[in-house]
Amino acid sequence: MLSKEKSKKKSTAKLENYTVLQNIGEGAYGSVNLAYDKTSGKKVAIKSVNIMKICELSKDRHILREKDLLNTLNHFNIIKLFSTFKVSFMHFY
Repeated sequence: MLSKEKSKKKSTAKLENYTVLQNIGEGAYGSVNLAYDKTSGKKVAIKSVNIMKICELSKDRHILREKDLLNTLNHFNIIKLFSTFKVSFMHFY
C-alpha cells in the first residue's frame, strides 16, 4: 500500500545517535546492522552502503529507488524508513 505523499524534511540523524549491537547481514553494496537508537530508545536496523561501490557498479539509481519505496510504502510486512544520513563515503538508512 502506498501512503499519502510525505513531506520531505531534512534528517537530523547522525551515526553517533546509534549504538551498533550486531551485524544482521551482508550484501553486494554493504551491510545491515541491528542498532539501538539512543534518541527513541528503540532497536532499529541500519543499512549502510558504500557510495563509491554503488557508483562503481552503476547501481546508484537502484539504491535511490529502494530508499524512495521504503519512504513511500506503508505495509506491516515492509520495514519503515525513519531517516537517512551520510558519513564520508557511506550512506545509512
